[in-house]
Order: sequence, then C-alpha cells, then structure tokens
Amino acid sequence: MARGSSPSSSSRKASYDALQKNESERREKERQEQQRREQERKERERRQSNNWGPYKSKDQFTSMHFC
Repeated sequence: MARGSSPSSSSRKASYDALQKNESERREKERQEQQRREQERKERERRQSNNWGPYKSKDQFTSMHFC
C-alpha cells in the first residue's frame, strides 16, 4: 500500500514545486514591471523638468514661486 500512495505524494510535491516556481516567476515579473514603471516615471519627470528650463522640477518652481 505504501508503494501505491507514493506516486500521488510525489506528484503533489511536483505540483507544489511548480506552484512555488510560478509564484517566484510572477514575483519576478512584478518586480520587473515595477522597475519599468519607475524608469518611465523618471523619464517623464526628466522630460518635464527639461520643459521648465532653469527650474529642475515643478516642486522647485512652486517653492520659488511662493518665496
């Protein structure tokens, strides 16, 4: 009987490993996505700051404005 139950447990282990693998891959994808969005945001901010000319960013512009 023990031999009969071993395949199911090993396949359960395999599916669990696959689940873990999928989970880690998904997390990796999310991390890459996060980095990509961060990169795009930085790029946008850099382009915007170029539009402001002497002012590096909107924040600096508003703070200069309120002074």
